[in-house]
Amino acid sequence: MLGRKHFVYEMNRNAKALDMKHTRFDNPTGLGDIYNKSTAEDLGKLCTAAMRLPKFREVVSCKEYSCVARAADGSERKYAWRNSQKLLHSGYNGIKTGDTPNAGICLASSIEVDGHFLVVVLLKSESFPARWTETEALKTWIVKELSTVNKKE
Repeated sequence: MLGRKHFVYEMNRNAKALDMKHTRFDNPTGLGDIYNKSTAEDLGKLCTAAMRLPKFREVVSCKEYSCVARAADGSERKYAWRNSQKLLHSGYNGIKTGDTPNAGICLASSIEVDGHFLVVVLLKSESFPARWTETEALKTWIVKELSTVNKKE
């Protein structure tokens, strides 16, 4: 197994190790392939595992990044990226924005609330602007449910 095939094999092996029972990867990008399958629950497991990695947390929470690339001929070009995760300015830690034919407009994000580390995975959002408010509404619901559970204990 070389290259792409081996990489996809490792993706599926890692998904199994994370107990992602409803996930199957058929290509490394997850895009443009009807055989790539996952659920919000499984993506939440993946995001939780990834957020345990300090470098991953650093990268996904970065609001802007720039660098200078040097070509073989010695010329330089400056590149700049701006994170499209608008909730970074509201205490969220980022993770991934997206839009695919099967999952629609998506957002996976994390935030710490009252000592609880929350991962919110939103699939099939109503629109690009709505994904921010829908994620905030999900977070509010989760916090309310957590407080209900904590009161019962």
